[in-house]
Amino acid sequence: MLCNSLRSRLIDELLQKNSALTKVNAVDSKDGSSFNRDFQTIGLSDPDSELSKTAFFLINASEQDQWSHIPTGLITTSVSVGIREVFRYSGTVIMVKVTEIHPKPGTQYFRTYNSGEWNEDGWKVVSPD
Repeated sequence: MLCNSLRSRLIDELLQKNSALTKVNAVDSKDGSSFNRDFQTIGLSDPDSELSKTAFFLINASEQDQWSHIPTGLITTSVSVGIREVFRYSGTVIMVKVTEIHPKPGTQYFRTYNSGEWNEDGWKVVSPD
């Protein structure tokens, strides 16, 4: 049986670890301004810049011409909502992942950047269908 002080210390440690896991380094806007409305803007010189942070977005179909490098299939005739994330293996191997929330929840789009170039094949799509 654990003594009260040891139990209390273990609970405190678990809570600290759990709270650290739930923190997401995300921006607080949904208009795409944090990544300049360009899904391929990744902040090469500063990996901690807003350009590389997790960001929610909402694209009205009528405003899609104000966005760049939109994953093929993301835009519909109404509104597209999702999350954009940037993952880094090193300064030269980077992946952008876009997860669609609406209208096709769970559809994911991926594009990789390696040694100064985006992959030639464009966006890869994984759909829950």
